Amino acid sequence: MSDVRKLFKESLSTFIFQILLVCLAFIVNVFISRILGPEGKGEYDVIITFTFILRMLSLLGLDIAAAHFLGSKILDRQTVTYNIFFIGIISTLIFTLSSLFFWSFVPLKYSLENYLFISTVPLSGLTLLSGFILLGSDKVLNYNVLESGKNFFYLIFLSLIFLLMGLNYVKISFCYLSSIFFTFILGLLFLYRYRLVDFKDNKFSFEYIKKLLNFGKYPYISGFLSFLVYRVDVFIVYNFLGASATGIYGIAVVFVELMKYISKSMQLVVIAKIPTYKNLEGSRNIVLIMKFIFLILLFTGIVFIKFGKPLIVFMFSEKFLDSSLLIIYLVPGIIFLGLSQVMSGYLIARGLVKIFILSNLCALLLNVLLDIIYIPIYELTAASISTSIAYFASFIIILTYFLRKEKLELSVFLPRRSDVKIIKGLFSRNNK
Repeated sequence: MSDVRKLFKESLSTFIFQILLVCLAFIVNVFISRILGPEGKGEYDVIITFTFILRMLSLLGLDIAAAHFLGSKILDRQTVTYNIFFIGIISTLIFTLSSLFFWSFVPLKYSLENYLFISTVPLSGLTLLSGFILLGSDKVLNYNVLESGKNFFYLIFLSLIFLLMGLNYVKISFCYLSSIFFTFILGLLFLYRYRLVDFKDNKFSFEYIKKLLNFGKYPYISGFLSFLVYRVDVFIVYNFLGASATGIYGIAVVFVELMKYISKSMQLVVIAKIPTYKNLEGSRNIVLIMKFIFLILLFTGIVFIKFGKPLIVFMFSEKFLDSSLLIIYLVPGIIFLGLSQVMSGYLIARGLVKIFILSNLCALLLNVLLDIIYIPIYELTAASISTSIAYFASFIIILTYFLRKEKLELSVFLPRRSDVKIIKGLFSRNNK
């Protein structure tokens, strides 16, 4: 019980910082949306999504491998971190330089501001690796601070430039680059403070690199496919409906993104902590956590549906009013995504990751197919519903695998009185 409580408490701590992260990102989006309008926001969403894709491709699964091997303490810590950074530096630079090839698949113009966004990929990728090294080394608080750092610095720079000289697309790109740089420095300071990396001592090891890449390859492929399921709509909407529609759709996605972070906080801690627990009841405790997460997601979704319209008008202006309707269609999918994330955190920690390639590939193909067929007819409504259907399909695949692998019946998800007692115990100060 104490292990479950510790897992829950660390997830709650991570969730609180994830809330801060989302709030900062939300304020940034309000800032940018009011300055650029729907069309400018749409252009911004496309280049940011493209930048994220480059970063994900360049990490090669090293982020998840870092959390796993450092959390399980199977390999030497200094050697793991050294080789993660060694490969990370090379791969992020290669993918950044090769971005001209990938750019041919994105309907965006070649411009200074877009180049500035793409130039952040190496530092952004290395910062993410620093965060997962901290997470795997049980420095959860520092990981959370680092995660929130980028948006904090971004908001500071946006505010200063806005007050001093006003903002436009080029200045926003400079602010973004500056925020990534300062967050990268913060990550290095954390690593040096806890002596988690030593670049002076050459600990290069082909054996370690092979183990890191081998463990990370399936989460890498799965995570990339999962991100495409989540953001491929941006490119399809942009292609069929233009920049303004993309900006409106992006606001709806930002609004429901808070729900995703509820389960993401649990997933991240589970990946790092499960390998260290000896007496955790395992899958049955994950089922209990899923029940609790479902209630939170359901409540949050109802609140968003109820108050989404007035909040969007108040914060983003009436230009983005159509985003409120899309929230209704996105909420069910985010709930299914959240439950899938909790299960995936457990399965990844157990090394059972191949199933996510299948589930995310099916979801991606289904989402793209539905988008291409129905977006020209039903426009943004089709994009929202297609995403929810894709997440539901992925959830069914993961759930089926989870139940079979852990030899559980579907009935374990039914509410029980004992669940209430256990959840109360998680909050009890006397339960240590």
